[in-house]
Amino acid sequence: MSLIGGVTAYEMQNVDALTHLRKLANEFHSCNARVSQKFLSFSIYGFVWTSPPTISRINSFELSPERQLIVSNDKSIDSSMMLVSPGLSGQVVATEATKAAPPEQQKGTTNSEYTLGYIPALDGLRGISVMLILGYHDIGHYTSVFSHWLNAWFTVDMFFLISGYLITSILVKEERKTGSISLKNFYVRRWLRIAPAYYVCIGAAIVWCMMGGNHHLKPFAYAAMYLTNLDLAFGWNLIPLKYGVSHFWTLGVEEQFYLVWPNLMKWANKHLVKIVAAVIGAVYLWRGYLIANGADWIRIYHGFDTRVDTLMYGSLIAIALANQKVRDVARKVVGNGWVQMLILWLVLQTCVGLGHPGDGTKDSQFYLWQAKMPFVHILFSSLIMSLMLAPKAVASLFFSNPIAVWLGKLSYAIYLWHPLVHTTYCSYYWTYFNTHKLEAELIQYGLIIAVAAASYYLIEKPFLKLKSKFA
Repeated sequence: MSLIGGVTAYEMQNVDALTHLRKLANEFHSCNARVSQKFLSFSIYGFVWTSPPTISRINSFELSPERQLIVSNDKSIDSSMMLVSPGLSGQVVATEATKAAPPEQQKGTTNSEYTLGYIPALDGLRGISVMLILGYHDIGHYTSVFSHWLNAWFTVDMFFLISGYLITSILVKEERKTGSISLKNFYVRRWLRIAPAYYVCIGAAIVWCMMGGNHHLKPFAYAAMYLTNLDLAFGWNLIPLKYGVSHFWTLGVEEQFYLVWPNLMKWANKHLVKIVAAVIGAVYLWRGYLIANGADWIRIYHGFDTRVDTLMYGSLIAIALANQKVRDVARKVVGNGWVQMLILWLVLQTCVGLGHPGDGTKDSQFYLWQAKMPFVHILFSSLIMSLMLAPKAVASLFFSNPIAVWLGKLSYAIYLWHPLVHTTYCSYYWTYFNTHKLEAELIQYGLIIAVAAASYYLIEKPFLKLKSKFA
C-alpha cells in the first residue's frame, strides 16, 4: 500500500468509513467542544488523538502532501497537535497548526522573561521613610519624638534594601535583554543619577563654611570621594561632624556596593544566588566577630563590610523574582492584603523594640545586630515583595498615594539637603525654633521640601533625561 498525503490508498477506498468519520467530526463541531479538549476519533487504521484544527482538516479531506510535514522521530513537536498512525513506524505527521506554532508553544513552555516596571508603592515607601529620617535627625520637636519612639534609624536599612533590589533588577533585565551587562553604561547612569545633585550640595556646604570663616576644605574632598562612611567607621577624623556632610555615609556604602556588585553580576552571573548567600553569611559572621571583640557601634553602623548585607537582601529579592516559579510561590505567600498588613504590623512592632544601635552592653549589641536586624531585614524583604506582588492591597494603595510617591521622588534630594537647610535656619532663628516649636517645625519641613524640589527639577531631572542614551 502506498502512502498518499499521510493516508493509505486502502483507506481512501473505504468511502463508507470515511463518510462515517466525517459525520463524527461534524457532530463534534456542532457541540462546540472546548479547544483544549482532545478528541478521540475512530479511523479504520487505528486511534487518532487530535486537536480541533486537525479535525477541521479531516472534515474537509485536506490531507494532501503539500499541507503536511512528516518528521521522523521528532520529539520537539507537541504531541497534542500531531496525527500519529501506528502504521507509520514511528513517523510523525505534523499538522499545519504545528508548523505555525512558535517553538515555545510547541515545547509547551511559557515565557518567564523578567520585566521591571515602575512600582509607585516603593516610591511612597521611600517618601515616608525619608520623612521619618528627618524626624530622627531632630528637624522638629514633634516628629522627633515620634521618630525616636519608632527608632526610625532603621529606615536607612529600608533605603539600602530598596537600592539593592532596584540596581540588581536593572542589571538582570539588561543581561536578559542583551546577553551581557555594560559596566560603562551602568556607571554613567549611576553618575547621572547621583553625582550632579551630590556635588552641588557639597559646593553649597563649602560656601556655607567659608561664609562662617572656615576655609579648611580638605574634608569636602574626602566626602566628594564617598569616603564618609569609612572615615566614621575607622575613626580617621578626616571629615569632622561640624562640616555638615556626615550623613553622606549612606551614599558611601551604596557607592562602594556599586563598585563591587555589578562586576560580580557580569563575570559570575551563573552563581549569583550562591554569591549573595555567601556574602550575607560572611557579613553576619564578621560582624559578630567584631562585636564580640569590642568593636563600638559606630564601627558596626557605618562600615561597608558590616552593612553591605542589607543591600544583598535587596539583590536576593531581584534575583528570586526574576524566576517565574519563585514569583508564583511568592505571590501565594505574600501577595495577599491580609498578609501584607500582618508584615507591616510586624515591622512596626519589631522596630519599636530595636533601641538605639549605640545603647546597651556588648551582649545587647550582639543581640541587636545578630538577631533583631536579620529578622528586620527579612520583614523588609517580605514587605517589598508584597508591595510589588499585591499592588491593589490596602497597604500598597496607602504607599501609592500621590503625596507619598512625590516625596519618594524627592527623597534623594531631601536626604542630601536637609542638614544644610536645618543648620542655616537654626543659625538665624534659634530662639524662634525653641519657643514656637510647631510653627518652626512646619516652616523647616516646608523649606526642606522646597529646596529638595528645586534640586530635583532643576538639577536631577535634566541629567536623568540623559540616562536613556546609556540604557
